[in-house]
Amino acid sequence: MMEKILTIVIPTYNMESYLRKCLDSLIIDDKDLFERLEVLVINDGSKDASSAIAHEYQDKYPHVIRVIDKENGHYGSCVNQGLKEASGVYFRILDADDWFATDGLQEFLNVLQECDADIVLTNYTRLYVDNRQVNKEIELFKPNKVYTIDKLEDSYPFCNYLFLMYSMTFRRIFLKGIQFELQTGICYTDIEYCYFPLSKAKTLIFYKINLYQYLSGRDGQSMQRDNIIQNVADLYKVATRVVNDYLTQKDVSTWRKLAMADVISHPVNCIFEVFLLYQRDVSDDLKRIVNSIERLVDQDMMLLHRLESNKYRNIPYVLIWKKLHFRLAPFLLLLRKIRSKRGNKRQSLTVRIN
Repeated sequence: MMEKILTIVIPTYNMESYLRKCLDSLIIDDKDLFERLEVLVINDGSKDASSAIAHEYQDKYPHVIRVIDKENGHYGSCVNQGLKEASGVYFRILDADDWFATDGLQEFLNVLQECDADIVLTNYTRLYVDNRQVNKEIELFKPNKVYTIDKLEDSYPFCNYLFLMYSMTFRRIFLKGIQFELQTGICYTDIEYCYFPLSKAKTLIFYKINLYQYLSGRDGQSMQRDNIIQNVADLYKVATRVVNDYLTQKDVSTWRKLAMADVISHPVNCIFEVFLLYQRDVSDDLKRIVNSIERLVDQDMMLLHRLESNKYRNIPYVLIWKKLHFRLAPFLLLLRKIRSKRGNKRQSLTVRIN
């Protein structure tokens, strides 16, 4: 059997409405190249027809598609299982409600045959349920050029939202070498998927290929506001793990730390939003968040500044903490003022501090 170029892991839980489109997008015309693809559908204890649909495709394409049925353990457990089972030279995730541009996949498999980098970046498209779409094109790197991450100049340009699950593929042996593993039983571990390889990788390359097609706005997505509120404890566990790792990093280039801080800023800012605007009572989690931000002030100003620069719905969350000198009592006073102005706890609000 020919060596597999790429393993695609598809974590799947109750995705019967989307899985066929996802799998159909992976069927390319070049038969020889297609058989160098490995697709692992990790069925995470689905209660619908997801497993049956996946098995149909396994029966039709047995040399490419394999189904692994397991008990429910959430996203991280699917990725961990997929990495254990993977045999491809490169490894990446495709969510079951998304899909790949089929022509882009064929082009991607061709270039991967000559690729030699730990991280591979590609463009992606964000598609909305109202039929809008936005093509996300990486302009920071020259195509087809291998970059040594720690040799990127401190002044090298940087842009937000560069290192995302939709844009990142990894060399499998590299992931094995860093003992890569995601937390299980919780949501939002795709943040760890981006952060930990980025913290260890030596090289990266960018290919000007539009590959990932990300469906945004469907009911039930984990990044919907109601789901973030409901699962904020999961988000906190992920944010705590990556922040704690970040604060232990020594002798890391400025550019790498900037990139790592950018990945961290997304979950942290989501947590700030939940506790500023939606939390009814002050919890131990809130106190721990305040303490965590105090640690950032003491230990890493780069991450603090990165968080300050990320404004979500016009609220500079870290700036609020900084202006309040990170004391809990003034924070509670501010929270009461916010509630009295807001009326409805789900109404958006702009907070300005002079």
